[in-house]
Amino acid sequence: MMKGFRSMCLFICIIIGLPGCNRPDESAANSYELGVIAAFSEMVEAGVKPLALSTPMETALMDAIFPEFEKIASQHGVQVYREEEFIATDLFPAGVASGKEVCILFKGNGLIRYQQLKQDIADLVAQQAYTGKVREAIARRFGRLLGYSPEGINRLLAKQTDFRTLRDFGVEEERVTLFYQDLKAAVHFYGNLLGLEEVAQDSHSHTFRVGATSLLTLMDNSHALAEKPKAVAIALLTDQLEAWWAYVQEKQIAVKYPLKVKPDGPHDGFVAVDPEGYLLEFERFHQHPENEKFIPVLDGSPTVLAKPNSAVPDAIGFKGMITWLYYRDLLAMEGFYEAVLGFEKVADQGWTKIFQVSPTGFIGLVDERRGMLRFSEEKAVILSFSLEKRRDYLDYLSKYQPFILLQQDSSAVTGKDPESYLMQF
Repeated sequence: MMKGFRSMCLFICIIIGLPGCNRPDESAANSYELGVIAAFSEMVEAGVKPLALSTPMETALMDAIFPEFEKIASQHGVQVYREEEFIATDLFPAGVASGKEVCILFKGNGLIRYQQLKQDIADLVAQQAYTGKVREAIARRFGRLLGYSPEGINRLLAKQTDFRTLRDFGVEEERVTLFYQDLKAAVHFYGNLLGLEEVAQDSHSHTFRVGATSLLTLMDNSHALAEKPKAVAIALLTDQLEAWWAYVQEKQIAVKYPLKVKPDGPHDGFVAVDPEGYLLEFERFHQHPENEKFIPVLDGSPTVLAKPNSAVPDAIGFKGMITWLYYRDLLAMEGFYEAVLGFEKVADQGWTKIFQVSPTGFIGLVDERRGMLRFSEEKAVILSFSLEKRRDYLDYLSKYQPFILLQQDSSAVTGKDPESYLMQF
């Protein structure tokens, strides 16, 4: 245990670059490299990384230090391989290992996976096809082999290339727009019965605050989407689930699924129905293996209390909002939200994936075969993202068009995701 602790401390020192990690002479340099190998061997042994790499080094230094690498790796049940022609990907600077060798640490089929990747790169180069999205896909494949998260891969690509995600431009707020035939009744429902604060309005819409950075806009039937299927549900996140359930019953708000509490489950909730059929899931999440990244985010989110002049009892409100979207190809859409929009996945329920968009705004991807709703080619919903660096992102979209763009002007862009949900920036 103590040995593992020491090597992990050294690894942290390496990563953050503390003064103690400086390498003023050859002896210190050797100690540094041995510390790197010890830390990475432990990580490969634990399954954190399928494959790990030493610092690129001259052949003479590798000759001298490689026997020590082998000893350290064997203590962790890890194998080592000397790579003389390290692959070139956009994860690392060009020529980072030119004329040098790299020690590869691996278990199981890790080395085979690396060699297959290397051969695929060689084939693409021979076909003059190792460019663009193909080259990016290879970099992501290598990143996964090294145990990097999607966010980590995005950061490395952004360092080496022009690649950016929506997240790089600072998402300040998430807004969801729903459509109503009777806008006045919808405004009464959300503003008075649910106690949401109205923060903006115009002749066709009213916008309410659900969480600190999550907004809900109600729009009248003047928009073409008003008649489309409601392929969206809204989760209202709260720690006061029982109080909300009692209130919803008292006010005789329509309910689709009654309150269900599972003490050992990942979440509790019930589903209400708004005046025109949109589903509202009042939901509370618990500490659970699938929520381990989600709970700290929710715990750090303030509860936005119902406004004082509403019908809602004092001291209850919402922490934020999940917009549930219904997809046919969940795996492909998960990749889109990670690699194109750059959002972090904070909960994984298998057939649903929850991504954080803003501090209190979340999008949940749902396999339509198991969700409350089904996929529809057109849907009565628009997702909107308010950006810190709006102008920069509009320029980026114009140049690279990472998804389908429908309309653009000086202040906003409208596009759609691969399964036709409309998005505005």
